[in-house]
Amino acid sequence: MSNRWSSEKSICQEMSRDLGQGMLPVVECLKNTPAFCAEVLNKAMSGAETKDHTPIRILESCSKIDLLDQIGV
Repeated sequence: MSNRWSSEKSICQEMSRDLGQGMLPVVECLKNTPAFCAEVLNKAMSGAETKDHTPIRILESCSKIDLLDQIGV
């Protein structure tokens, strides 16, 4: 847990605000890809007006990641 906090804290301190905010999801995805995909999908579907293309895009991206993991690429 301390490594996660220090990674996020370092990114926020060393990069500009916009770049740091953009890099945080990348770090989260690299640390735990399935949890990141689940979180993003949950956020996309939690709104009252969910657009169909957003959850489809997320599911497609995550399935490609899973497939690459299974074939060992």
